[in-house]
Amino acid sequence: MVTHALSFITFLAAFLLFEIEFIIAKIFLPAYGGSFFVWGACIVFFQAVLLLGYGFAHRFIGWLGLKRYLYGHALLLVLPLLVFPGRELKSLVVNPSLPLVVDVFWKLAISIGPVFFVLSTMSIVTQVWMSQTRADIRVNPYRLYAVSNLGSFIALFSYPFLIEYQMDISSQLMFWRYCYFLLVVLNCAAVFMIPVTEGAVRSKNDSPVKKEKVLRWVFLGAGGSMMFLSVSNLITFELPPVPLFWIFPLSIYLLSFVLNFKKEPWCPRWMVTQIAPILGLSALFYFLIQKYELPPLLEFSLFLGILFCICMYCQNRLIEAKPSNEGDLTGFYFLISMGSFLGAIATTWIIPLVSVSMVEYLCALLLISLATLNDGARPVFSARALRVVIYLNLLYYVWSAMFVSFNVLAVGILIFLSWKTYQYLGGFRYGVVACLLLLFIFSPAQDYMWDRKSTENTWRLRNYYGIHEVVDSSDVRWLYHGRTVHGGQYLSKEKQHQPITYYGPHSGIWDLMKIQGQAVRKAAIIGLGTGSMASYFDENQSLDIFELDPDVLRIAHEKFTFLKHNRSPKRFFIGDARLSMQAFGRQDYDVIVIDAFGGDAIPVHLITKEVFKEYQSHLRPGGGILVHVSNRYVNLIPVIANVADSLGAAMTFKISQSRGEHLVTSSWILISWNRELIQKISQTEGWRGMEAVLWEGRTWTDQYSSILPFMRLDYLLSSLKTFRLFSWELF
Repeated sequence: MVTHALSFITFLAAFLLFEIEFIIAKIFLPAYGGSFFVWGACIVFFQAVLLLGYGFAHRFIGWLGLKRYLYGHALLLVLPLLVFPGRELKSLVVNPSLPLVVDVFWKLAISIGPVFFVLSTMSIVTQVWMSQTRADIRVNPYRLYAVSNLGSFIALFSYPFLIEYQMDISSQLMFWRYCYFLLVVLNCAAVFMIPVTEGAVRSKNDSPVKKEKVLRWVFLGAGGSMMFLSVSNLITFELPPVPLFWIFPLSIYLLSFVLNFKKEPWCPRWMVTQIAPILGLSALFYFLIQKYELPPLLEFSLFLGILFCICMYCQNRLIEAKPSNEGDLTGFYFLISMGSFLGAIATTWIIPLVSVSMVEYLCALLLISLATLNDGARPVFSARALRVVIYLNLLYYVWSAMFVSFNVLAVGILIFLSWKTYQYLGGFRYGVVACLLLLFIFSPAQDYMWDRKSTENTWRLRNYYGIHEVVDSSDVRWLYHGRTVHGGQYLSKEKQHQPITYYGPHSGIWDLMKIQGQAVRKAAIIGLGTGSMASYFDENQSLDIFELDPDVLRIAHEKFTFLKHNRSPKRFFIGDARLSMQAFGRQDYDVIVIDAFGGDAIPVHLITKEVFKEYQSHLRPGGGILVHVSNRYVNLIPVIANVADSLGAAMTFKISQSRGEHLVTSSWILISWNRELIQKISQTEGWRGMEAVLWEGRTWTDQYSSILPFMRLDYLLSSLKTFRLFSWELF
């Protein structure tokens, strides 16, 4: 009975901890304009408070003893009721005088900071509580850590598939508050009903934890955290950067704790004994996905399979290295949390500023190998092992130059050679470390060799918004964000003024300006890219251009010439368009063009009912809103049709097929309260009415949005059917 009670309290606390992360992030993103910095700041805040909570429990349980601490802990649970969740969350007011990260941290601290801090201590407290119950009901306390991660895992999956899909923000908050009240009642009852003894106090014969074990806890905590975050980054780069997909790496990370910390830990033996070749093949896969465009579902499955094996290994090593004395339990979790926090800081804030590739993935592999493979029973290294390391790295260079197209036999041979090589290197303390270190050091050269887009004139830049690449190929200069083309321009001076890719002849912007061009005196463009759309405007038409990423503005000016050749009076606004428009008041635009999709990411806050009301307030009577919604993974046309219908606007859309060289299929939507404009453009070839796509479900608002009904599974499945396993093309 006691075990079940403490297990349920632990489960509920972890569930609530993760649920409030999702809810508060969804509230903050529209308030701060949806910037990536906001989500990044939230993640670091959550990690920091979790570390603080673990440190607090570790310090005060040791100081006060569990009996006295439990009464204080019950009081801690009640104190947040003085603010949230006892009171409603106050409406967010952005403070423009503070740096964004500082303002986000402050708002989080005064809104959910107290309750998040209290919840972060629960897992440690219940485990110590379990270890100090009476001897006849005493069980392994580490199993509650598995229960805690199970609660987080269920919260993770239930949010997008159930809670977000069925409830708006207000309903989510109400549900969460009721659950928290239940947690307070159960915990207070348990304090009086479950007696404890001071049983897990260190005895005089117990030796302190060795420094090597402490470092292993920190390194494994950091390695696991960096691994799941770097895989999330790679998914964003290589696959659709849809938040729904991001839950899978985190869920695998949590599941690995559940399986290894449960009552009877489970981890296949081969994941431990074969970790050296697993780490090596993980590094090889990092380069293979740059060389070949594999079907998204295949890449996704391989990413998750690698992550599962490595996280299982990390958590298995952690539970094997757990302290022998339960008095060190709180310190054990504090040091794991410290490692996770440091790994998150490095992956999300530091490495993106010092590298132009996803090298944090290799860093995670290197850190894990350094933490666990330096077994003193094995020889340190040898001259032969050094030659093998060099030969393998040279093989990667040669192989990447030889096999241009994917060939399953060639890839299979490379995988076999890598597996056997890393098996051999695993027999040395620093064999795998040396090989991964060499790959890491020479990763810029390896990236150039393996990247299928790279040419002699490739230029790369990485910031917090992702990786931008400018690639000269044939007679066109391309701009990529991740794997998604964001525009292009002819290199020859005679054709530089011609817009191509999504913006060429017969595209949505081409049709609109052909019909309405002379009537447009002032326009807003949300999302700059290469600046292609500026070519549709002349010196008599003024432009307000909104761009979130300041580096994109620099790229458009320095690497492309659309803006240079355009003579329209222009104003540039760096930052989120929604916040910028709110800041400078009403504007009389004849057209607003929304083209702000980073990669295939969906800025939900720019396509809700509330923001379209904002756009409408900036339009002149008779004006229109043109939205570019080309997306391989999510069909946004029904979403925006539903929003337009709810606002009483007319809508028409067009999927323009590629009709020439360097023109690609694109999807455009025109919304207007001027029925004549909609009727006029509907007579142009390819435009269709709202009735064909009108979504009868719930309208997207700042309070509610779910992409589940709009996922394009047809594309994901068709890419598997068309994938060619064999090609004999060399060089």
